[in-house]
Amino acid sequence: MKRIMIFFLVVVLCACSLKERTDIEINPKPTLIVNYQYINNDGINTFPEEVDLITTFLFDQTDLFIRSESFNRFALPDTFGYTLLSGVPDGYYTVVSFANAEKTEFEELTPGKSHLSDLKAYLHDSTRSSDKLFHSLNRYHVTRGKPVVRSIDLDKLFYQIDLTVTGADKLNVLSEDFTVLFTGIPSGVNFVGESLPEQISYKPYLRKTPENRLIALFSTQRFEKDSPVHMLIRAGNETITDISLSEYLEQNDTGIDFHNDKDVVIPIDIDITSTGVTITVNEWDDGAIQIPVIGN
Repeated sequence: MKRIMIFFLVVVLCACSLKERTDIEINPKPTLIVNYQYINNDGINTFPEEVDLITTFLFDQTDLFIRSESFNRFALPDTFGYTLLSGVPDGYYTVVSFANAEKTEFEELTPGKSHLSDLKAYLHDSTRSSDKLFHSLNRYHVTRGKPVVRSIDLDKLFYQIDLTVTGADKLNVLSEDFTVLFTGIPSGVNFVGESLPEQISYKPYLRKTPENRLIALFSTQRFEKDSPVHMLIRAGNETITDISLSEYLEQNDTGIDFHNDKDVVIPIDIDITSTGVTITVNEWDDGAIQIPVIGN
């Protein structure tokens, strides 16, 4: 009788071991593994040079929030990829990814209650510069069998503004009292990557050069042609000029392709003299804005 019991126990244990090996080796649980890339205008993957932090938000097939996680790009292995989902039920899953979200804040989400449409990424008002934010939205079918391995293409959500001011010393104010303010810029994006209706302002830090110029290179949230983006030049409490930057860029051929260019840089030169202010975008002299009278 003991021999029969021992034999039966051995058979059961072997069957369990075989079942476990079958699950792992032959029919593994649903798994999603990803890698990230960003292909620039020249067709080069500059992800390793441009991205540090990745933040992902995972949603189930009913678009309910599962969880979020952040990881440094160095956590991504050189081969295969990063496992986002493992051992989940069969189904479709949505992955929303942001990269370089350091100052950016996200709407607080509750697992099992919050919806995909609740996800928002935003900045607060009066910032110096935005994050160099990237984004992607993808939906994957994850099922038993071979792990789903995908490469995620990121999109840039920011412009860079290269600002140069000459002649600010002619205004008889301290350099720290001279400011260039950008208003009407979208505060952030929704889960799709579309601009939020709320607007914020940017006041970039102006650095003084040995040539007595003021310069700033900063990032802003991408804005659309209908965004009421204005650039205000101020000396102390006095506004020297106020121009609609978005309208100017839309109506004039500055040589910047906002629709197809992935890596948009907007060079703006402000030249202040004793008789007025000249504003030139991207060295386009024919479209230079000249304001002959300083002050309101």
